[in-house]
Amino acid sequence: LEQTAIANPYSGFSFDPTNVANELAAISDVNNELGRQILLGKSTEDVETAVENYRNSLKTAGIDTVIEEVKSQLASFTPIGQ
Repeated sequence: LEQTAIANPYSGFSFDPTNVANELAAISDVNNELGRQILLGKSTEDVETAVENYRNSLKTAGIDTVIEEVKSQLASFTPIGQ
C-alpha cells in the first residue's frame, strides 16, 4: 500500500507565550471588543472600515511582536525526522 499520510514535522512544537504575555492579553481584548462584532456581523454598516480598525488595533496590541516570537521559536525547534 502506498503511504498517503505525511507526518507534520512541527506536530511536537509547543509555543511558549512567556515573552509575549502582555501582547497576547491585549490581542485577546481586541478580539473580544472588535473581532466578535465583525464575526457576528454586528460591527457596522461599513465593514471595510471595521476590518481596517480591527487590523490596526491588532497591530497596536502587538500582533507583529507575537508573530515574530512564534517565528523565532519555530526557527529554534528541531522538526520531527530532522
